[in-house]
Amino acid sequence: MVKVYRSEEKGTDVNLAAHLIHDAHLGRYEAALVISNDSDLRESVRIVKDEIGKVVGVFTPHRDRPSVSLQKTASFFREIKTKHLKGSLFPDTLTDAGGTFTKPTNW
Repeated sequence: MVKVYRSEEKGTDVNLAAHLIHDAHLGRYEAALVISNDSDLRESVRIVKDEIGKVVGVFTPHRDRPSVSLQKTASFFREIKTKHLKGSLFPDTLTDAGGTFTKPTNW
């Protein structure tokens, strides 16, 4: 049993936004695909699309609550189908150098 006091990610959206813009400026890609529903990424998507001129597509795993601001900003916006999400999951139990671990049953 493991206690988790905070299950939130810190800085992920900021890091993604920074690299999305930086890599676009350096010409490291022709088009970007962002898998998120986080409206905090709207401005970085807008900058890359409108000011740098790159295609930025957004795929959301949230079929019931897609981000309206990302829909309006992205070059294109799609929902990820549940069958594709389920097909991309790791197995329920994995083992690494630290031992065996299992994902929570409610996932």
